[in-house]
Amino acid sequence: MLPILYVTNNTKAVEDLIDETVNKYDIPSSSVFKVHPEATILTIDQIRDVNKLVREVSNGRVIVLYNFDSAKVEGQNALLKTLEEHNVETHFILVVSDETQVLPTIQSRTRTVYHLEQDDMTKHKLLMKFGLLEDSLTHEQWLSVTAKLRKDQAIPLIDEIIRNLRQRLHTGPSVALAQGISETLHIRRYIEKNNINYEYALDKIASILDQKNLLPLA
Repeated sequence: MLPILYVTNNTKAVEDLIDETVNKYDIPSSSVFKVHPEATILTIDQIRDVNKLVREVSNGRVIVLYNFDSAKVEGQNALLKTLEEHNVETHFILVVSDETQVLPTIQSRTRTVYHLEQDDMTKHKLLMKFGLLEDSLTHEQWLSVTAKLRKDQAIPLIDEIIRNLRQRLHTGPSVALAQGISETLHIRRYIEKNNINYEYALDKIASILDQKNLLPLA
């Protein structure tokens, strides 16, 4: 099974996914391995132990790495080869609250699944404030509205855009929505790590969503 990148803050949702996987593939509970971070970070040594486990155990099992987004680049890279070469009977679940902290190379080798809380579905204050949820919103109006933003509002607004797209994806699979989320996340990372101009970034997001027929956001 393709490894799952599970985006959630809900512990019960993770347990439900584990139970679903165990039942679907008839895996004994003794073959479910849960790895929690040491303190606040999933360490490279813990990930190396997981790699060793995958090599040693050949029968079906589920490996759950909690707070995988807390792992540093070295740790995530340490898991990369295992994800590429793991036995089909190994079912990986990488639990994250912020997929933007997960390496693109990991994301490309996993299937992202979102568990949306009701609170997440209603956090659109900036979208509402700037009229970005209006049914009649056009690309040109978007550019006019976002030109009024302050720099400190850019990342929160982008997070609301991502949340909106996730909510829509939750209602059914869509290649355009999945691509829109991925490309918007990519731009968000560039703002934070490369300090690109936030106005240009928001304009680029608008163009992406418009090209994929994802506007209006409502």
